Parts: sequence; C-alpha cells; structure tokens
Amino acid sequence: MATEYRPSHTEGSDLSGLSDALRELYSDCLEGLQPPIHSVPAEVLSEIFQCCLPTDHLPILSSSEAPILLTQVCSLWRNIALSSPTLWTAVHVPIPSSASDNFLYRAFKKRSEGATWWLEHVRRLSCPRTLSLHWPDSLGYTFGRGEDFVRTVIGAASRFVCELDLRLPNDILKMVLNKPTAIFPRLEKVTLRSGSDIEGTCLWETPSLRKVVWDGVKGNILETPLKWDSMEEIIMEGTPKRRRWFNYNDARALLQGSSRSLRKLGIQLGEDPGSGSRSSRRYSSTLVRAIQSRRGEFVASGPDADHELYLPRLEMLTVVVDTSHPQWSAPRLFKLVQIPALRILSYAHHRVLSPTSTSDSPVEPHPLFLLLSAQTHPIAITTFIIDATSISRTMFLGCVRLIPSLERLWVKDTRPAEGLAMGDTDEEVVLDDLFLGDLLPTFCYDIPIEFSYDYDLLCPHLTDVRFDRAWFTLDALTNFVNTRLSLAAVGAVSAQGWVDDFSEAPQVARLKRVQVGFAYQGGEVRGLEREMRESNVLVRISFAVESEDHDRTPSTRRLVGMLDPKDGLRAIDEWR
Repeated sequence: MATEYRPSHTEGSDLSGLSDALRELYSDCLEGLQPPIHSVPAEVLSEIFQCCLPTDHLPILSSSEAPILLTQVCSLWRNIALSSPTLWTAVHVPIPSSASDNFLYRAFKKRSEGATWWLEHVRRLSCPRTLSLHWPDSLGYTFGRGEDFVRTVIGAASRFVCELDLRLPNDILKMVLNKPTAIFPRLEKVTLRSGSDIEGTCLWETPSLRKVVWDGVKGNILETPLKWDSMEEIIMEGTPKRRRWFNYNDARALLQGSSRSLRKLGIQLGEDPGSGSRSSRRYSSTLVRAIQSRRGEFVASGPDADHELYLPRLEMLTVVVDTSHPQWSAPRLFKLVQIPALRILSYAHHRVLSPTSTSDSPVEPHPLFLLLSAQTHPIAITTFIIDATSISRTMFLGCVRLIPSLERLWVKDTRPAEGLAMGDTDEEVVLDDLFLGDLLPTFCYDIPIEFSYDYDLLCPHLTDVRFDRAWFTLDALTNFVNTRLSLAAVGAVSAQGWVDDFSEAPQVARLKRVQVGFAYQGGEVRGLEREMRESNVLVRISFAVESEDHDRTPSTRRLVGMLDPKDGLRAIDEWR
C-alpha cells in the first residue's frame, strides 16, 4: 500500500483469492444481518397481510391502517402488498368537506388522487372490488366539486366494481343510478343509504345485479325493474321513523317473485291503515312476470287465495313487525312460509296499541312462535337475534325450544340506558338471574354434574351469547358460564368413552364468547375475566355509566370531519 512495489504473479494470485474470500465473508455477514422476516416466503407474508385488514369495517384511505400502512414498512413488504389482490378489494371513500373553498379544493384533489390510485391499482390486478361512497351532511348538496368527485371515482371504479354502497344527495344519486347498464358489467350488489323516487333508474336493469339493500330509502322497491326471479338478497332497513312497511299482499308478492333464488331477506311488516285487503302499491312488469311464472293464478291486485310460500334457499331472515294497527300481516303471512335452509333469524316486534284496541280483544299467538311452529321440516337455525321488547320471557323460551341447533344468541336492547328500570317479564325478555337459570339444567343447583347426566338443557350447542341490557348478578353469570363449561367437559369425556359412568351423557358445546352489557353501574370483573381467559372463553363486560356531554362544538366537529377517512364508515355486523 502507498508504494510502487508490484506483487509477483504468485503473490497476485494469493491476493485475488484473499479478495474473493473477503467478499464471500462480507456477503455472509450481510445475510446474517437480514431480519428473519425476510426469509418468510412471499405467499406466507401475503396471507399474514390479509389478517392485518380491519375486520369491523371496510379498509380506508389512511396510512395508519392496512393495507396502505403495509406499503410503508420496507420495499419488500411494499412489493408483496401491492401484488396481493385480496388486500385491495374494498375501500371506503368519504367526500371531504370544509368551510374554506381553498382548503376544500386541495382536499378534493388529494382524496380524488388517492381513490383513483387505489381503484386503478385494483383494475391492474383484475380483481373484483367493493366501493363505499359517503356524502357528509356538512357538505352542501349543491356544491359543484362534490359532483365532480363522485363522477371521477365512479368512472374509475365502474368496470370492475362488484358492490356499491352509496350515501349521496338525491340528484347526484340519480346521476349515478341513471348511467347505462353497460358501465357496470360486473355489478352484483347495490346498497343505498339515502334517496327517493329512484324506482325507474337504469341501474336496476343491470344483468348481473343480484343483491339490493335499501336503508332509509323513500320509494317502492316493488316498482323497480329488477330480475326478481334471480335476486339473492333483498334487504329493506330504516330507522323507526323511516321504515318502509309491507302489508300482506306486498310481502307475499315479493316472496312469490323471488322465492326460487332468494338467500337473504330483510323486511318490515305492517298493515297500512285504510288500505283494506288489497295492496295500494304498484308492481313492476318484471315482478308481475316473475310471479306469473311461479303461479299462473296471480292477479295484479293481489293473490286470490293463500298458497304455501316455499323459500328453499333462504339462509338469513330479518323481520321487523309492527302491530300498531288492528289488521296486521305477520300472523297471516308466517303461517304460509316454509324456510328449510334458514340459518340466521333476526326479529323485532313493535307492539303499539291501537286506539281501537280493547282489553277484551282476543289474544293472538305470537308471530314468531307461529313462524317456527308452522315449519314442517327440522329447524336448522344456528343464529337467533331478538329484540328484548318483542316478546315475553315465557314465549321466548318456547321459541328457543323450537330451535335445537342454536349456536349464537343475541338479546338486543336499543333503548337508552338513562332512567330505565327492570321491565315486566310478561311484556319483554328480562335478563335477570332467573333467565340464566332457564338456560341451565334444573339439577345443577342441587346435584353435582358428575353424579347425573339425565337432564333437559336448552340450546346444548350454544357457543356465543350477547346480552345488551342485563340485570343478573356477576355470581349468576359466573355460575352460568362455569356450568356450561362443566357440561361440555362431561360430554367430551363421554364422546371419548374414557369413563363408563358418562357413556350416555349428552353432548354440550363449549362457550366461546360471552358479551354482556349490564343495566346497572359498578362491579369488579377482572377476576371473572381472568378466570374465563384461563378457560379459553372470551368475555366482554360493560356497565352503565353516568351520561356525560362529550360533544364537540360545531366548528370543532367540522374541522375533525372534513378530512376524516372514517367519516360515514359503518361497522360490519359479525352476527349476519
């Protein structure tokens, strides 16, 4: 080094070999410095990334959540994430809002570029996608840039979108729905969160459309030119003040037209006052043709006679029943419906007394009990969701006895917590200690489980329970969980045949998840939660809290929501 000495040929060969050895040693050192994650195959990393996606809502345009977050770790992760189609199949895009025009212009441009990049990337991957568009209430309905934003996003998504979830002003919504059907060649599902007078728009004639959800939409879905004999999902939802009621003839016409292919149905049943025995709604020509192909004796004004309604593929049924009028539709309809494939049943019953009703009026059987008892096949329902105010506790237990395969039970209660006392068991499902006792075998209070297996147990396959407003004690809840776990353990021993004394013990499923919202304040649950975790049972417990005013000022709400990527984001219902 730093001399004019020239090595000989032999010395040069030795130095060259030393250089190669040093280079190899350096390469080995670099490989040793690589993190272990780099040795994981790309296919395995792609599956891991899939588990990083949010499970309670659609992915959003934010670098704080997957999948965009995964592209900012390193170049290897970025390449794998961008080449994984399943990470980019759905996105929620809220239209930004602001009081400042200059800021709003930049916000529109930024979010439009982000949404367009996402959608163009999915187009290159050639995978189906779900697009959710939300128009915030704080953005004026006549603001021009909002319409341009929607047009840009829809234009980028139309060719490959399979599901559309839209909450838009009515004029902009009609602009989207009136696009030619060829614009959406792969569209299968449309969910509308707003709108009115949209029955005649072009979108309903899309050949691939099979699923429709109307949430608070004003209009008559029976007038839409859907391919009724091919519909797989029809959901009609809304708040109590904006429900779309169906009387007997309308509900019967809907079921007749779509009975062959329908898999999911959400409907609200009630009798319109003054409509009499005939339907006051008009039916589209496609619905009339579907009904005629099913039953030739159909007349446009309504069926002439009652016939059995057989729904061979219906897997999910959501029913809201209103009995505020003397003549109501649910009992008459439920006696005719046959649903052999039903797995998920959700029921809510609004019992509002009519001014003409009297205490001497005959008591009709509960509609839910009529629906279950009218089935001529084994009932295979595994998920049961019921509003606590819909039924008395005695009738609820009677209905549960008709569902032997029940695995998941949710007793809902959406009433405000403030000032609400324990209800009457003759009017609603009161969740007290006696209620939990009804879900346990009668012997468990007197005879140890290991000494008896001759008992009658409701819901032996129950694994998930959720009670929104509970009045039972923590001791009763602990006894309920431990007893069910003990019954499951005895059944497992019996199934293995290890102990002769348990050879005839019934099989009981283990509880997996217990979620309880107590109606009273206070309570120590850390010991119970720790005990349940040791038994591999996920327990979530909450207590009523005093109401506090955490509302922000209007100006603060506007600043927070103007670029919030979660604005208008809806939670995914894991129970349906």
